[in-house]
Amino acid sequence: MSIFKISELSKKTGINIETIRYYEKIGAIDKASRGENAYRYFSQHAIEQLEFIKTCRSLGFTMQEIKAFNQLKQNPNQSCVIADKLVASHLAQIEQKIQQLQTIRALLHTMSNCQQDSVDKCKVIHSLQFAPTLIEEGIKLTPIRDKRSKKDKKRSPKLLK
Repeated sequence: MSIFKISELSKKTGINIETIRYYEKIGAIDKASRGENAYRYFSQHAIEQLEFIKTCRSLGFTMQEIKAFNQLKQNPNQSCVIADKLVASHLAQIEQKIQQLQTIRALLHTMSNCQQDSVDKCKVIHSLQFAPTLIEEGIKLTPIRDKRSKKDKKRSPKLLK
């Protein structure tokens, strides 16, 4: 049976050491055994657990949902109705988000390519002034988190002062 220190586990899974410690703390993975040197030692099963978590996270599941999936895995003879409900609920949220993003995309397409000489005639600025009206009419525009790296954010165009 293979035993891995946390640094080895991190390298094998591509998951940050602090994140592994967090997953251990909340019970998402098995507790590590401790050596005389106080190092954490994990089994091959921890790698499987972390890969499962990574897959779930890449599909957008929350840690609470992942914990529910893990509990289901502990009872292989249990009905998979709960798993189906978790997936259906998540899928509904994704469908709603897709619709929201398509609305935002359509709005941004109508705003783009202004080609006006002055801001008072700018289609972008004019459209943004009507965004509150769109929100009142039921188009919910939620901010989308910027997932660019800090380096990429520094390359973003700056407003003129």
